[in-house]
Amino acid sequence: MLKITCFCLFYCLITNSYSQIALTENTLRLDTAEMRQTASIEDMAWYAGHWVGSGFGGVVEENFAPVLGGVMVGTFRMVMEDGPSFYEMLLIEPDRNSLVYKVKHFDPDFTGWEEKDSYVSFPLIKIEENRYYFEGLTIEYKGKNCTHYLAMKQKDGTYKEATLFYERKD
Repeated sequence: MLKITCFCLFYCLITNSYSQIALTENTLRLDTAEMRQTASIEDMAWYAGHWVGSGFGGVVEENFAPVLGGVMVGTFRMVMEDGPSFYEMLLIEPDRNSLVYKVKHFDPDFTGWEEKDSYVSFPLIKIEENRYYFEGLTIEYKGKNCTHYLAMKQKDGTYKEATLFYERKD
């Protein structure tokens, strides 16, 4: 019985360690969709509000509405010294028994980056204390502060980490 218990524990540790692969220092990639953590939209309810900070060399701002209809909808904008740089429409919604964070990008003239029916998708991998690991995006929450770590794919196929710092303003 002890051997079976040890084997099961060892198997769980091995499969869990291989299911999540580091993309950057603070972001992960999911190896298999079956290993995603179970979560509900209420797990992200704390995120509703007005957030302002810095990133990508400019001012960044996110506004997320409270949970309504089982989803959270938000907006993002980045402003440089000479004006707006880009915008995003954001959606956090249930996906199977977990969550997904979806993003659609727009130029300052509101021209979309993605095709009409396309968007960038970040499936939730796991939640650990104050860190929410989506694939390629980690959101760390500490009181009135929030940090986003984003894995940015480079032309050579490697990833570079971008960091955005926010403070709750509402």
